[in-house]
Amino acid sequence: MKEDELESLIEAVSRKHLPACPGNFDANVLRTIRLHGHADDGVIGWLGYLIMKGGFVVSAVALTVFATTLVSSLAAPALAHSNREAAGKALGFDTITEVPRFHLGE
Repeated sequence: MKEDELESLIEAVSRKHLPACPGNFDANVLRTIRLHGHADDGVIGWLGYLIMKGGFVVSAVALTVFATTLVSSLAAPALAHSNREAAGKALGFDTITEVPRFHLGE
């Protein structure tokens, strides 16, 4: 887009009149402030407010399930093709499954 076209579009948008606020806008703002209580609750109050909203909890659970499914589906083929026995021997896990060498009780 050329610069003069962009400038003309910006001017056209800036000339449009904004819609008027609803008649009860001031009352709605004051009611929200009054119902919310203190505006300076800090992070704890903000986090509590978010957690109490059901949509936040549902979206957090859905995101967790989605991420877990995605990671599992990406990791499953890699685990199927890996050489677990060689990795276990390299890390020394084969000592756990070895038969005891000293049979002192016999």
